[in-house]
Amino acid sequence: MPSPTVVSSFASAALEGSSPNSKKAIDTLLQEPKRVRPRNERQYHRFYEPLVLLFTLGSTRGAPIPDDGADTTTLSSRDARRKFLTALAYACDYEKGGDTVTAIGLEQVPEANIFWVASNKDPIHKIVPFLRKLLSKLAGNAGDEEALEEEISRTCVEFATPRIKKYQSLICQMMSKARSGLTSVESKYGFRRLPLKAE
Repeated sequence: MPSPTVVSSFASAALEGSSPNSKKAIDTLLQEPKRVRPRNERQYHRFYEPLVLLFTLGSTRGAPIPDDGADTTTLSSRDARRKFLTALAYACDYEKGGDTVTAIGLEQVPEANIFWVASNKDPIHKIVPFLRKLLSKLAGNAGDEEALEEEISRTCVEFATPRIKKYQSLICQMMSKARSGLTSVESKYGFRRLPLKAE
């Protein structure tokens, strides 16, 4: 990279006979850059401090486990345990809106496994009893996996009924809007709906 004196002499030779404003612009470009302080430096700190903390803590959690429905027998025991805890936490989230979002951690001690449960609302009254019931069903597995899977599915659906009903209501609203939109397009452009053939 050429030195500033070479650039300066080149710029002044190139600008001979040009206006004083052009020379001033070149002189401004050749000056040492000044450090620009942001106007809201406090906001930058508020943003970057949690970002650094998140990055630091994120590296302790390990890489995300792909949830592609693949065979879980190929997972390592650590990844299988993480996937199991994620599924348990999802099953405990029984209301839409974020109050019952749940996180579950597992502490293994020689005497037993300890499940640490946290949610945005107090988990003691509903989530912990449901979790105890679910884990006791899993522990009491007599070998009939198909019947156990059916029973656990039924238990989870019953527990999450408020959430499922909310999703059902939202889907019905979206379907109603889509139907009215299709009706207005049909009437506007003269489209006719084709009858569906029963198979």
